[in-house]
Amino acid sequence: NLVNEKTIEIKKINENLEEKNSALTETLELFENTFEQAAVGIAHLSLNGKWLKVNSKFCEIVGYSKEELIESEFKDITHPDDLDEDLIYIARLLKGEINNYSLNKRYYKKDKSIIWINITSSLVRKSSTSEPDYFINVIKDISLQKEYELQLQLQKDELEIIFDFSHDSIVIIDLDMNFLKFNKAFLDLTEYSQEYLLSINYNDLTAYEDRELNELTIKKVIEIGHVENIEKCYILND
Repeated sequence: NLVNEKTIEIKKINENLEEKNSALTETLELFENTFEQAAVGIAHLSLNGKWLKVNSKFCEIVGYSKEELIESEFKDITHPDDLDEDLIYIARLLKGEINNYSLNKRYYKKDKSIIWINITSSLVRKSSTSEPDYFINVIKDISLQKEYELQLQLQKDELEIIFDFSHDSIVIIDLDMNFLKFNKAFLDLTEYSQEYLLSINYNDLTAYEDRELNELTIKKVIEIGHVENIEKCYILND
């Protein structure tokens, strides 16, 4: 009868709703687990700069609890020298000029120490109106990388000083024997200008009878990595 048919229909609707609710619950749980257990910091940021939601990794990076961060703004932990660039990118996100941005910046940790982080930020818009809703930030601690880069730069600067001020002539060429770099002592030795040397080949500077030795020297360097005590003649600018 009609009552039984309606009862069966309502039952099927309820079962369908229960299945959808169950699937939605599983999806939300998956999202929460992914958010919370991610190996990078993840934070949701309101349009006015307040933290809305942060995961444990982000708390570990900056040294604050979730409760402390929710009561603060991103400006509170951002190094002042890095704030303007961040704000420019945020403005471009809100204007729709870019979909996301990534930059390296500094944060103040709770203990007032400074760390370097890489942040990738994107804007979430409301599905109904496409109006800006909140930002999603993904944060990685790159302090060790920055320290490594600093050490490399210091070593490079030290080598540059040694290269430039050495009393020994030093020259760098590529495998085709084009000049790449040379120091002042080499310029003094050959008495050629820097511009001229960069316009010629290393062979052009080598006495004709020693040019085959250049080829053999490069071949040996490729094979074993170095050569020592090679004697040859240069054509000097005299």
